[in-house]
Amino acid sequence: MKPIEKPKVIILDDERFFLEYCKKSLSKEAKVNLLDTFLKEDEMFEYLENESNVQPDMILLDMEYKRERYKPMWGVDIAKEIKKKFGDRFKVIIISSKYDYSRHDSSDEDKINLILKNSKAIAAAIHPETGAKAFVSKNDDDVFGDDINRAIRCIARGENYFFNAPILQTVVDGFRKYVEEMPPPEKKSPEDFDLDPEKDILHLQLIAAGKTNDEISEILLKSNGEPFTNKGIDARQKEIAYKLKIPNYREVIITKAIKEGLIDPYSIEIPKMK
Repeated sequence: MKPIEKPKVIILDDERFFLEYCKKSLSKEAKVNLLDTFLKEDEMFEYLENESNVQPDMILLDMEYKRERYKPMWGVDIAKEIKKKFGDRFKVIIISSKYDYSRHDSSDEDKINLILKNSKAIAAAIHPETGAKAFVSKNDDDVFGDDINRAIRCIARGENYFFNAPILQTVVDGFRKYVEEMPPPEKKSPEDFDLDPEKDILHLQLIAAGKTNDEISEILLKSNGEPFTNKGIDARQKEIAYKLKIPNYREVIITKAIKEGLIDPYSIEIPKMK
């Protein structure tokens, strides 16, 4: 894609004061050509469908935009409609004022629910069906002008711009909370798989520690006097694999053992030789 030297931009937002703010902010940017602003989506579509009008390269679209007439329609739906009608002709930048949980005076539980909800909303906004090339928070007036200009420049170079600071923090917090709320895996015992809690688990630990069959044989012999040839080690591994209901591959055996909570890969202790 050839870089766009001076991107032509239009804005759809249902807040008049914000449109005025954008006019002032973008007018200071010499490399942006603001064509027009719209309070209603039907006026915007009428403009875009009129080929005699100067057509924009990019559309700034308010995610919280609400259609007054007909059925409710928010910014993500409008982005989808733009893509459906015009394909990839216009680059969409979705802007939002709702996704800064730190500004809400609420309980920790409410904030957690808000973070998760916001992360899902952001994911919906940047879904391929919207064709959005950028997602920018407009909460902070001090940085919004810089962020939106940065997003426009990125798209002009053929790049995307999704992670300005407020948006990135919301997504990171959302995923972190999601991971924290995941229930820990159920820890099973060797007896659940008919494994010897001492000999078989020791064998698994030695494999997990990266020991070769020769080394395993030597350790088993010196630790508990149990003699094993390479063939015997292979046979033991096959038996363990059969009990865990997996193929006879060392890596797969260990993966299964860790998943089932039989061994902890971060606290493996090799028994001292006698």
